[in-house]
Amino acid sequence: MHVRLPSILLFVQLPLIVLGLWLFAPYGFSVQEAPDSLGYRQYPLWDPVRALSDFRSFGYPLFLTLIQKSLGNLNILPWLQIAAHLLACVLFWGALRAVEMTPWRRLLLTLPLLYGPLFLHFYPFVLTETLTFTALITVIAALLWTLGRPRSWLAWIALGLATFAAYQIRPAALFVVPFSLVGFALWRWILAPSQEVSWKLWLQRWALCVLAPLLLFVGARWALVGHVGLVSFTGVQLSGVALPMLRADDIPQMPTELQSLAQALFERGQKDQLQFHCAIPDAGPVCPSEHFRQERKPLVNPIGADGQMDFDLWERTIPVWNFRVGYHGALLFLKDRLKVDGALSKLSLAIFQHHPDLYGQWVMGQTQRALGFLFKSWPLLIALIAGIGLWMIAQVKNACGDPPYAVRLLLFWSLLASALFLLGLLLNVLVTFAIPRYVHLYAALLPMPFLLLAHDAWRRLFIK
Repeated sequence: MHVRLPSILLFVQLPLIVLGLWLFAPYGFSVQEAPDSLGYRQYPLWDPVRALSDFRSFGYPLFLTLIQKSLGNLNILPWLQIAAHLLACVLFWGALRAVEMTPWRRLLLTLPLLYGPLFLHFYPFVLTETLTFTALITVIAALLWTLGRPRSWLAWIALGLATFAAYQIRPAALFVVPFSLVGFALWRWILAPSQEVSWKLWLQRWALCVLAPLLLFVGARWALVGHVGLVSFTGVQLSGVALPMLRADDIPQMPTELQSLAQALFERGQKDQLQFHCAIPDAGPVCPSEHFRQERKPLVNPIGADGQMDFDLWERTIPVWNFRVGYHGALLFLKDRLKVDGALSKLSLAIFQHHPDLYGQWVMGQTQRALGFLFKSWPLLIALIAGIGLWMIAQVKNACGDPPYAVRLLLFWSLLASALFLLGLLLNVLVTFAIPRYVHLYAALLPMPFLLLAHDAWRRLFIK
């Protein structure tokens, strides 16, 4: 019974979570729209060229289309997103058995994913947050499966499919591609240095199952629409960072082919533009579409004459810089939608080369915002993670020969959580704002070292 108790505790929580959402969640099980929802609903899924030229990837629109075609509406969407999340958590819990985790450790590691804020906040919304989080959990589960059974082709295929689904649901989840490679390196180094599977075999299968689908998709997009990348949005997103850095005296120093576009966008940024804002002061993680307002105000540059950045102003106006100044300005100038993203990418990189100090200040500022958000949300957790590091160093120094398994396990999960966070953070801060709903995704594993430490401390203190 003692062995079965963790499994019972896990599965009892699943219906209780659904009941809790029904009784206490502000939106219940009704579908909620946000300003970004329309882009997923109107995605040109059945036109390959238009679809591959879109800002969005096809994963979430395909999910919505399958529901719409099957049932005629999206009323069941919250239920499906809840079910997918709970199933992914169960798969993660089961995958921990493949790496020989004890039942209580498996339960503790599953809990922070089961109650992840992206799931609890976004499950009823027509947005990618919940399904991306679900896909990330599935990627980690498949990774654990491959670590425990590295010769299983089924495990490798599952890892490849889960990885492909993650970045097709949301391109910002592209960090899952290198993450699985880092996970294997940590596993071999810390927990399984004597594992018989060679690096060569692992790299070959990773390249075939994880990297090859990405390269094939990118190659197909290049052949069909002449654009390299997952979506035609990188340049648009970068323009929201770069265009406020553009100054009039930069333009003559830019490459000749970019000067006219730079001049057109600089002048457009000087004009009055629509400002977007939420009519609810405390809207929570997302503003419902019926409360999303726009009004005409002068567009104020968030970078002052002294180079100081007003990140709060920048965050409020970045949709204007991205779309009205960047995308629509470039579209009016180039008259060709397919050329816009590439042109904005080149212009943004040229601006960053002219102002490396400002871009460096941006990257550092966004990194500080992400870390500040973590300290504000989980101050005790951050302090305990620092304590974990000191405790592990002490344990390793005191150990004769190899460190104890509990220490090596704690080190593995600490470094795995840190790797996920750093890979996601890097992809985030280089191109856009580090806002809570982005940070929550790549911070998903950070509570786990603390839970493992608590488990080990409990056993030392109370279980003789």
